[in-house]
Amino acid sequence: MRLLSLLLCAVLAASSLLASTPTPAAACTCAGTTRAESEALADIVFVGAVVDTRESRGTGEGVGLLADEFSFLFAVDEVRKGSARDVAVVNTYAGGGAACGAPFNVGERWLVYGHAGADDRYRTNLCVPNELQAKAGDAPTASVQWPENDDGVAPVVVLALGSLAAISAIAFLIWRRRSSEPDTT
Repeated sequence: MRLLSLLLCAVLAASSLLASTPTPAAACTCAGTTRAESEALADIVFVGAVVDTRESRGTGEGVGLLADEFSFLFAVDEVRKGSARDVAVVNTYAGGGAACGAPFNVGERWLVYGHAGADDRYRTNLCVPNELQAKAGDAPTASVQWPENDDGVAPVVVLALGSLAAISAIAFLIWRRRSSEPDTT
């Protein structure tokens, strides 16, 4: 019974940790960088048109497990650095400029500087010199599809939820086994 209580406490603690992950205040402060510095630091640099956007779940690095981000699907026209194909997915913080999110809109063409995250997703923000090349309506949009493996769920979220489910299942099995044993006291 004591083991069951300890396991249940661990499950509750893990659940509260997931639910109470802090997010940053909405304020963006950028240190100025030149285009050359930004290109040197970027993992990918390309010019492309924003074709689609969608909300991502739990992909924010360093801002809490369930940070709000948006994924933008780009039809890539020109690769200046990195290994972009004809399609690139780039994440940025939700909340616009206050949260340092890049101000992309569907139909616009941008020069984008992206950084690869620990989850192998490219990210950009307001602090790098992404440059609007053509406004919405001026940039032709290609017919491209979201990559099949881009489901918007970060691997760390899947791992955390899977671990929580496994701990809960083990605690239930121990409790069930103990409750079916005869009381010897």
